[in-house]
Formats: sequence, structure tokens, C-alpha cells
Amino acid sequence: MENIFKIQDVFNIGGKTVISGTLLSGIIKVQMKTNINGKSYPVVAIERGIKSLDYCDEVNSQINLVLDNVSKEEVQSYDTLIFE
Repeated sequence: MENIFKIQDVFNIGGKTVISGTLLSGIIKVQMKTNINGKSYPVVAIERGIKSLDYCDEVNSQINLVLDNVSKEEVQSYDTLIFE
């Protein structure tokens, strides 16, 4: 099963890129990686509301992912990310 995340919105907060969206399948854990434009980026943090998570495995969960060194222009709303 693939770990698929659908992006709803992208923010830049304090030099970090925060991506809000929905987990469509699988699981996402802190330090898992996704490829964006041929580059690999790890998940720095996962948040749901004000709560920080080590992982999320609840399909259709609305979560925020924090990725380091990704510019807001590299990802867009309605893009899909696959995590390894």
C-alpha cells in the first residue's frame, strides 16, 4: 500500500514549509521522505490541530506536515505526495 497525501494548502511559517492536507492511504511518520521535483525531503513534524504526532495512520485525517528546505513554489494545492 502506498502512503499518499493530498495537499490542500501550503504555507511558509518561520522558514519552514507547512503543508496541510489529507492522508488518503497508508501511514506517514516523522522522517519519512517524499520526492518533489527529483529531490528527497523528510517530514520534520506532523501536526493535527495543536497536537504534534510521531505518525498518522488514520485515512482521511486532516493533518499538517512540516518539511524543511522546500519552497512554497515547489508544491501546490491539489498536488499529491507519495511517502517512502
